[in-house]
Amino acid sequence: MKKKYSNKEIEAILEENRLLKQKDKIVNDFLIITKTDPKGIITYANQAFIDISGYTEEELIGQPHNIVRHPQISKSFFRRMWQKIKDEKSSWKGVVKNLDKFGNTYYVESMITPIFDNDGNIIEYMSLRKDITKRIQREKELNSERRFTKKILNYQDSIILLTNDEQGLLDVNQKFFDYVDFKSIDEFKEYFKCVGDLFIPEEEMIYSCAIDWIEFIYDKKDVPHKAKLINKNNEITYFSIKVEKIHATPSRMKQYNIDNSELYIMTLHDVTNLEIALQKAKAGTEAKSRFLANMSHEIRTPLNGILGFAEMMTKTQLTAEQKRYISTITNSSKTLLGIINDILDFSKVESGNMSLEYIKFNPIHELEPTLSLFNARMVEKGINYILYIDPYLPQWINLDPLRLKQVISNLIGNALKFTPENGVVEVEIDFTRKNSKRIVLHVSVRDSGIGISPEQQKRIFTPFSQADESTTRKFGGTGLGLSISKSFVELMGGDLKVDSRIGEGSRFFFSVEADGLKSDEPNYSWLKNKQVTIFTSHSNINGYETKLLKRYLDRFGLDTRLISDSSKLPKNQLTWIIPTDINSQTLKNLNEQIVHSDVVIVERYDKKHFTFQAEHLRQIEFPFNMSIIHDILMDKFGDEVVREIGEKETQEKIYFEGVKVLVAEDNEVNQMLIDLLLQEYGITPDIAENGEEAINKIQHTDYNLILMDINMPILGGIEATKQIRQLDRKIKDVPIIALTANAMVGDRERFLSAGMNDYITKPID
Repeated sequence: MKKKYSNKEIEAILEENRLLKQKDKIVNDFLIITKTDPKGIITYANQAFIDISGYTEEELIGQPHNIVRHPQISKSFFRRMWQKIKDEKSSWKGVVKNLDKFGNTYYVESMITPIFDNDGNIIEYMSLRKDITKRIQREKELNSERRFTKKILNYQDSIILLTNDEQGLLDVNQKFFDYVDFKSIDEFKEYFKCVGDLFIPEEEMIYSCAIDWIEFIYDKKDVPHKAKLINKNNEITYFSIKVEKIHATPSRMKQYNIDNSELYIMTLHDVTNLEIALQKAKAGTEAKSRFLANMSHEIRTPLNGILGFAEMMTKTQLTAEQKRYISTITNSSKTLLGIINDILDFSKVESGNMSLEYIKFNPIHELEPTLSLFNARMVEKGINYILYIDPYLPQWINLDPLRLKQVISNLIGNALKFTPENGVVEVEIDFTRKNSKRIVLHVSVRDSGIGISPEQQKRIFTPFSQADESTTRKFGGTGLGLSISKSFVELMGGDLKVDSRIGEGSRFFFSVEADGLKSDEPNYSWLKNKQVTIFTSHSNINGYETKLLKRYLDRFGLDTRLISDSSKLPKNQLTWIIPTDINSQTLKNLNEQIVHSDVVIVERYDKKHFTFQAEHLRQIEFPFNMSIIHDILMDKFGDEVVREIGEKETQEKIYFEGVKVLVAEDNEVNQMLIDLLLQEYGITPDIAENGEEAINKIQHTDYNLILMDINMPILGGIEATKQIRQLDRKIKDVPIIALTANAMVGDRERFLSAGMNDYITKPID
């Protein structure tokens, strides 16, 4: 009920208030001040209260203070407040939510103090308030943001944890409690120091709460980290773990009651299904590897006897028919061995265990013999075989020569297989220089065979795939060669490609980078401008033999002249004769003229035109190579020049008198073969049937070498080697060579780590 004041009383109050406002201006600038009588009727309001409430002073004076009460604040709140002030006669402090004249909400931090007369009776109340609306709004926004963030985190499929070094676990999302049987972080901390204590120890898994284990994960971001946990349903679960470092704001530090702002946010993603699938795949791969290892061993062991004794047979007196039979046996066995090697190589590539062995090698010395291996087969099939290796290749490059030769051999073998009689197979190996230290090696194998359609080209590099099923039936093969070759080229940093058309042949080609110093390129300045002549028939002037020979001679810096008139055959000049399409009269003229001339005859070995020998006559077979031409040029022009390619070493039989070799081998056929092979070098070996017998023999005889099979009864080669290495110094240092049909990836390393000195696979070459 509004109290009625007289006009005179109101004027007196207003005057008093004006005086009070002047005195308390400084306080009024910072605080919201009001006074009420004992019944809560406003008797004074400073300008700050007028401003925040929206009412004029006249509208406030004489009104109950609940004029600004927010309707959401219950009456019981104010009853308790007034009860405390009246009954306890003490000040009340708290936050009050109010509503201004225009319906806007504001918050004040209030202190209401009773004022007493001399008898201790409350005569009025004074309220001091501070506007905290912005602070409350910020807190609301922050809480809203926290709730929103929490909602997002709880929606995630991954467990998300916040932790630091001092207090450990600070915050988690709901997903954490879906996996562990705790209701809160405090309950978790009663039992565990950190999350890592929940993990189950297992190889390659995180499971320790040791110092810096989280820092370890953070520092090794590029390495996958996993952990194993048994969840609250007693199920094994696997998680991938990632850690990021963040810095907390002061408000966050206050929220978590921490002194250090450095925090870690950790994500644990459930990968149980993936891990189980990986484990099954790994088990399947290991089972497949064991099967392949056993298959390789079981097939290589009899092949060792077949190939070995076939080779021994060629050294005996045989009829032409018997030689043909032996050749068939050898070729068939080598085909089978090639299939086995392809399957093993494919297994290595598929499992990711294939790696390259980069070494320095002379590309011409390494590649020429490999390319020449196909000469006889090309002639047998009536195929024109063209080889070109750039004579300016550096004398030393750095690649994996074994895999490079394997790829090239696969490509040539395919070209040979799919090229019909009278076709052409052309192999070209050259290079471009990238800088003074690096080259790009280019390899191309072109054929005039059956060709490959665009549709077939899409799957030609797929394992176990050929152009079509009829190709497999007609030409054979596993369909692994191109797939393996492509993998090898990619490991070397290149890309194996194909360009082909049906009925027009195919070209397979690739380029790989390699170390090759410019200073290692051969210098043929001693041959520059020296004159040579190539003689052939007019129809063969543009033939591939003539073109290739001239290409080589030009690259050596020679002044090369082409002629087709036998009457113009030069005297006292090195002349190369290619007798293709030469008529009988010209051939007769040449026979008469070249007897005392410096002549090189270039022929295919199955088509000899010149059958006699002369003092200055040399005969070479097509396809020729750089080394052959180089040697001829050296004989002619290089009396004072050191050979750059190197003299060919003469293979002489070496006999090892007095050398004692122990062969630990349980297979009777292999025992016989190794015995025969060693006897060719003057060695009669001792034979041990197993590793235990080998250990007994070595303790009674001083051996220079032990050839040790791996899979033997009673005691295998690995265990036998380990025991030998434990014997006295004189015995334990004898060289032990693994002689085995085991040829899987990792076998060599396993044998060497057991104490063996080297490793040779069967079948023995």
